[in-house]
Amino acid sequence: MIPTIPDTLSTYGIPPIVKTIHGFATARPLKIRPLGLLITKYNSRSSAHKRGMAILPARFRGIFDELGMLAAPVFDTWMPQANVTAEAMDFGANPMTFKLKYGRSSSGGQYLYEYVIDLAKEFMKHVGA
Repeated sequence: MIPTIPDTLSTYGIPPIVKTIHGFATARPLKIRPLGLLITKYNSRSSAHKRGMAILPARFRGIFDELGMLAAPVFDTWMPQANVTAEAMDFGANPMTFKLKYGRSSSGGQYLYEYVIDLAKEFMKHVGA
């Protein structure tokens, strides 16, 4: 899974990552492949993020086409930008569960822990579990 912020600068590293994974898989008998692209820190009010989301799926597919590989998807679950996410490494608070830690904050009409649940379900679907 390749995480990226949907702006121009953040997406420059995607082609080298896909090409490196492809290189490992072809140079050795390894069964590895990019699982997909995960949009992180998405800000629905950002025009740069909206433009990025408009062109990113085609650009991502193009990398795979160039290498002759089956394209990996762009995950449907986008992780929103949220201050509470940035504070996740704050070790001062010690909530007992993930839901307690992220259960009070919402973005896009959904609690933040629900995005992670949605992503886990989508991840399981893509790996065939």
